[in-house]
Amino acid sequence: MRWSLSPQLLLLPVRVRKRDVNYVVITSLIMLFVLILYTVPDQRPASLRAQLEKGEEAVRVVDGRVCSLTSLNSDSQFLDYFNITQKDPACKNWRKFGQKDGRDKAKYVCLDDAYDIKANRCLVLSIGVSKWAFEEDFDHFGCQVYALEPLQEPRDLSKLPNTRVLPLGLASFVGQQMAEIDGRAVFYKVTRYKTLLQHLGLTRSLVDYLSVDARGSELDLLEDVFATCPDLVHNVKQFSMRLYHGPSENENLPPGVPPRITSTFSFLWTHFQLLHCHGFQLLHTRQLEPYVHEAVWGRVVNRSER
Repeated sequence: MRWSLSPQLLLLPVRVRKRDVNYVVITSLIMLFVLILYTVPDQRPASLRAQLEKGEEAVRVVDGRVCSLTSLNSDSQFLDYFNITQKDPACKNWRKFGQKDGRDKAKYVCLDDAYDIKANRCLVLSIGVSKWAFEEDFDHFGCQVYALEPLQEPRDLSKLPNTRVLPLGLASFVGQQMAEIDGRAVFYKVTRYKTLLQHLGLTRSLVDYLSVDARGSELDLLEDVFATCPDLVHNVKQFSMRLYHGPSENENLPPGVPPRITSTFSFLWTHFQLLHCHGFQLLHTRQLEPYVHEAVWGRVVNRSER
């Protein structure tokens, strides 16, 4: 009997060896990549928050100017920020919008000529609606008003021809968010500031007054805008914000426990500086409740930016 080998059987060992070689090569490349990844130092700049938490000075370039940001030294330094305008008034022509029932719940608007906020040709964004008095006054002033309020009942707008209400909240993402109302969970839609402007066709429009009163959403707005689309703040003339910053973490400390910087204070301190870097000036502040302040910043828009 004669034995013969087919060509397929002769090639079989070669194929096996070739497959083994490919496996070894691929595995070696993967291991080399992982080794490089973990041994080469990360050359990326530290994040703004990480730099300031380490006490380092952070530098940002805004409109060709170098802007230095410093970390917060103490909680008292943060609270002193709200006394600046009392020492150096920055507006001569204030008008209150939303003043009703004898309670000082109005929001302050500076009508100095430099800010060019004129009746019947103005644009207002209101993030978070309270009693509608603020929006009503600006509507009667002749402004186009866009109000974001996701949790109130639908509003009769028959007497507010210039106002449009959107059932949305503001966040650093687009999707849904949960709030607790009367002991039950309520989900509502949220959007980002940039996405909102795109939806309304306002990315190139000047916003005469941006009001944010949304119990926490102001933090999302500041972080999202300055991290992803800081140029959008150049379209805002005046920016009003109610800051629900909570108490200092150093209140009622036991004896011998050293004070530390409150995290919310540190976050807001960084973004106060960023507002100033982008040309905003603190115009007005006041304390509404023990842990709630209201602040108004203004930015004079240059003709070349219009």
